[in-house]
Amino acid sequence: MVSLFCFAAALLASVVLHSNIVASYIALVVCGFFLKAATSPFWSIPGRIASPEVAGGARGVINGLGNLGGFCGPYLVGIMTMLWAECGGVLAGGIAGGGRHYSALLPRNCDINPSAPRKIGADERLMSVK
Repeated sequence: MVSLFCFAAALLASVVLHSNIVASYIALVVCGFFLKAATSPFWSIPGRIASPEVAGGARGVINGLGNLGGFCGPYLVGIMTMLWAECGGVLAGGIAGGGRHYSALLPRNCDINPSAPRKIGADERLMSVK
């Protein structure tokens, strides 16, 4: 959370220092540093809500969707801006707000209880036979 506040402060500093281009650029570099620092805790979430066997695949899917969003997001905002001028940004904000409300449906408690008894399936029983 601290890194997000530092990100906001650096972004505000880059706007306030608009008359000095070097200082504004340095503030943007600091802004990027704190933005990357804020995203690192999110990579621990799959390991907390999924078994170790599934967590690796989940991280891969998250990475792939992030890369896809990195391309499709700016592309679609550009199309919306071209077609609907300023209303395209409002529409993109509405879509992002919908995603925020959808994320509220995620489970509140995401710790796996390792001491809970596990059901052993037929496949695991066959793998344990020597």
